[in-house]
Amino acid sequence: MSKESLQKLKSSLNRGVATISLKTSSTLEKAKLQTHMESIDTEVQQMISTAGEMAYGMWQHGNTEYTEIVTLLLAIQEKRHEIELLQAQIQSLHDREKQILGAAAMERIVPVGESEQICPNCGAHYLNAVKFCRNCGQKLPCEK
Repeated sequence: MSKESLQKLKSSLNRGVATISLKTSSTLEKAKLQTHMESIDTEVQQMISTAGEMAYGMWQHGNTEYTEIVTLLLAIQEKRHEIELLQAQIQSLHDREKQILGAAAMERIVPVGESEQICPNCGAHYLNAVKFCRNCGQKLPCEK
């Protein structure tokens, strides 16, 4: 093998390792952010339920002082804003990855088939069943 061929092979391998490293770290970070978003969303759902129970209890007893409920609703609003910030961070990671790797490396052409799985958040395609999108970290619906 010529020196030039070895240099091309080495360069190609280095690019491959760098791509795998970037995608791995990016995917892990996106998954962490997605998990955090899901835990905040669970908190929000519990807070909404609590607010409803409080409102009903107050109405039932003729109480019209809704200060506690308003405080809870403001906390819900803050949590939802936090979720939006986390979504922006995930998008930022995706954009950075796309910028570093190039758009062509991010888009995989996958033939449409019955066993194909598509992320409802970013549209990424997967032939094999996966639990989380490798592109944006979104939890994917389980196929039964």
